[in-house]
Amino acid sequence: MEIVLDLVRHRYLTVQRDGPEVLVQTVQCGTLTEASARFTVDPHTFVIRAARWEWHRPPDSRAPVSVDVPELEGVEAYFKAGATALRAALVDYPPLALDLFTENIRALIQAESFLYAERGYSTLDDYVEHWKTFYLNACRYYSNLDRVSVGWGRYVGRREGPNLFHRFESLTRYSSEDIQTVRATINDSFHEMALRLVLKGEELEVKEAAGRVLRAPDRVCFEAADLARGLEGTALAGKSKKQIAPLLGGAQGCVHLINLAAASGVEASVS
Repeated sequence: MEIVLDLVRHRYLTVQRDGPEVLVQTVQCGTLTEASARFTVDPHTFVIRAARWEWHRPPDSRAPVSVDVPELEGVEAYFKAGATALRAALVDYPPLALDLFTENIRALIQAESFLYAERGYSTLDDYVEHWKTFYLNACRYYSNLDRVSVGWGRYVGRREGPNLFHRFESLTRYSSEDIQTVRATINDSFHEMALRLVLKGEELEVKEAAGRVLRAPDRVCFEAADLARGLEGTALAGKSKKQIAPLLGGAQGCVHLINLAAASGVEASVS
């Protein structure tokens, strides 16, 4: 039985100071397509000042696209309100554009730890204390603060220079008859982890699931890897991230592993 590598997808996310603004960009390059989404924000408000969408290698031999996205100007690039406004603003753009601009918001939120002064906090400790309330019970780290031994401020430390955050995300798919094996990884400024799924049939039934965390803020985060087995027996086809999250522990799970599982389901569905 021949096992064939038939799909690769890489993403690179970066956040950096650019004069009085902050530049955020996600680039995707893979077997099927190549594209990039970027915007600049006011570092105090996270309001988008300018945005650009580029589809360098669209599918179906369509012409490349490189356009400004004025619909995003004035949108706050932050959590749920930003995500809702993003969907409304990008209704006439391809789903991939929404996906990559959403990645930009995620990256910017990660970089906020190094923009605490612009965001109105006197010290990093003040910012960290805010998050203990704001993000309480939202992920494994913030659901187990009584067990955490390494505080967020101590973990992230300081950043010198313009570069605030980097993330590499990789996904590969191997196929053999009606079985697919998907391997997905994240390696960023704060985290490093992987997810491996063995999927069967068009419903993408999860026959095997395994997670591994190599680098994370605290040991409690490492425990989330064992929750990957909660996917076994589930049909991933058509499932949203919101439907996948409870299978991976919900608030006791790792949001980054949940994102990897959702991405794996999407890419495994591609013929």
